[in-house]
Amino acid sequence: MIYLLEVPALSGTNLMVVMGILTLVFVGIIFFMRTRFNRFSDSDLTAVHADRQKKSPLDSRNKYPEVDAFRYSGTLLNYGLLAALGAAILAFSWTQYDAEIFIPDDALEIEDDIEIEPPRTAEPPPPPPPPPPPVIEEVPDEEIVE
Repeated sequence: MIYLLEVPALSGTNLMVVMGILTLVFVGIIFFMRTRFNRFSDSDLTAVHADRQKKSPLDSRNKYPEVDAFRYSGTLLNYGLLAALGAAILAFSWTQYDAEIFIPDDALEIEDDIEIEPPRTAEPPPPPPPPPPPVIEEVPDEEIVE
C-alpha cells in the first residue's frame, strides 16, 4: 500500500499550540495590512494624483492605486484557503490517548473456586388442577323417511 500523506497524531495540547500559532499569524497579517493602508491615509493622495492623466476608462477604476485593497485579494484568498486546509488536516490528526491501565500479572489468578449458594426462596404452591372436561354424549343418527 502506498500512503500519499501520512499525518502524525497530535495530542490536544499540540493541536491548541499549532492553532494558536495559526491564529497569531492571521492576526499579524491583518495588522500588517492595516498599518500599510493607514500609512497612506496621512498623506495627501488627492494632491499626488491631481495631475494624473487618465489614458483609458479602466484607469479610473481605482481612484488611488496605492490603497487598492483588491490588489491583494488573490494572495489573501490563497492564504485563507491554505489556513483552512491546514486547520482541517490538524483537526483530523487530533488523537486522544486513553490512560494506560496497569494490571499486575497475578491479579487475574484465583486460588480457589468460590461456590456461591443461591438464596433459598419459598416455592410457590402448585397451580390448582384443571377442571374436568365436559362429558360428551353421543346422539344416535336419525334417519329421515319420506
